[in-house]
Amino acid sequence: MKSFAAAVVVLVASFFAPLPAAADTEAERMAAADRYLSAVPIRSLMSEMMDSVLNSGQLPVDQKEFVAEFWARMDIEGMEKSVTAAMVKHFTVTELDALADFYGSDTGQSILKKMGPYMAEVMPYVQGETIRVMRETVQDLLNAQAEQRSELKH
Repeated sequence: MKSFAAAVVVLVASFFAPLPAAADTEAERMAAADRYLSAVPIRSLMSEMMDSVLNSGQLPVDQKEFVAEFWARMDIEGMEKSVTAAMVKHFTVTELDALADFYGSDTGQSILKKMGPYMAEVMPYVQGETIRVMRETVQDLLNAQAEQRSELKH
């Protein structure tokens, strides 16, 4: 009777136990990264970036010629391999699945369409500010080092 009761307890407990998560193997991560890249194709991202550049009016060359040269030189396959390898290295299967689910959704796709113009708007400031701070920091550190060397000589 005790063994029957123990079996019932184990059986009931098994219904309430959490289901095991997907295996977090490299193969599973690769599959999840591929699913993400299906939702967010690199070529589409690059096309959106290109559209933002073209719409900025900042190209000093013929746009059609630039676009043709850009796509002739762009190694999309290499970029996809690099992105996949980095994703597999840094994200879990659960995280990659969440990215794929989000960016595969209507909301995620809407955000992706807006990301190019958004980045085109904010990047000039971000880049300028980063360069300014780096220059000032390097100059201040060089000045401090020179001052320390000067003090050591005296």
